[in-house]
Amino acid sequence: MPLTPLEHDRRYGELDQVIRAYIGQQADDTPERASLALNAYLRHTWHTRPWALAIAERQLREYAEHPPGRLRLSLGGVLRGT
Repeated sequence: MPLTPLEHDRRYGELDQVIRAYIGQQADDTPERASLALNAYLRHTWHTRPWALAIAERQLREYAEHPPGRLRLSLGGVLRGT
């Protein structure tokens, strides 16, 4: 069932901003070093909407723990640890 625009923004609005930061950039994040795209998102958001950083973290964690249908199916073996 598709989400309404308001529900989508509430559940994934900040996640969408994080993903947009990666457009045209390398997603070469490691546990030791954040990518240029992530650093740019964090710097910009900290200066314009610092409260949104906590929202982005929550949305990213929720999305990683419970990916949507098609992604969950394609990641099935990875999610089960096989």
